[in-house]
Amino acid sequence: MISKVTQIELTFEKLEKFLSMIKENYHIIIEDNTEKENIKLNNVIKLLTVLTTIYAPMNIIPGLFGMNVKVPFVIDEYNTNLPFAIVCIFLGFLLVIQLFIFKRLKWF
Repeated sequence: MISKVTQIELTFEKLEKFLSMIKENYHIIIEDNTEKENIKLNNVIKLLTVLTTIYAPMNIIPGLFGMNVKVPFVIDEYNTNLPFAIVCIFLGFLLVIQLFIFKRLKWF
């Protein structure tokens, strides 16, 4: 017959193993949740990077033409809009190239 002390020791050993398993499972769940949150954060940062890459040149180039100086390629006597059209075409071309690259990388 097993004494009461031995039974208590066995019970404590079982409880210790059980608590150890619970602790391991808890750590696995925490790591899994952290990984999922990191993936979500990476996707948000990727989207913000794509948007910044698309809109930054569109803000820089018109900013250069918005200064109070003569716009390059403008002939004062004809008052032509050719430089503005060239800049718009260039920005559109740049946008198409960026979208193509992002689609190819499966970022967008």
